[in-house]
Amino acid sequence: MTTPRNIPRFVLAAAVAGVGIGCSSMRPVQPAQAIPQDHPPFVWVYQGRGAAMTVTEVIHPRVVEDTLRGTVADLGDPFAVPLKDIVEVKARGTDPFRTALLIGGALIVGGFTVYQLSHTGANPTGVSTCTPSAVENGDCANTDQ
Repeated sequence: MTTPRNIPRFVLAAAVAGVGIGCSSMRPVQPAQAIPQDHPPFVWVYQGRGAAMTVTEVIHPRVVEDTLRGTVADLGDPFAVPLKDIVEVKARGTDPFRTALLIGGALIVGGFTVYQLSHTGANPTGVSTCTPSAVENGDCANTDQ
């Protein structure tokens, strides 16, 4: 259960969980260096030029001599193409811009949450629980009804 006391922990946990999602994007890589070094689970391989360009998602990529090998995602077919025939390869990598956006957004949401919690008092809904007669007698602190 999320109570006002553990909401800051909840916001922090959500922000940390989102860092892994929000801080990466598909980035161009040099396959001969990046695949053996980083072992990405999949890559996008661009072949051809102009209207004839194709993009293939390759899972479990590896470089063997001068050839990129792996398995075509969704089809399960073997994939092999010489590195010289590849226009571009993209793999998931860190994205500083997305990281900055995520951290900035988390700070704004966290700050707003802390502000709201510190300014609502014991009644976090902001709705008066006083009866009309109690308001008339001045027995309620919240008399804006």
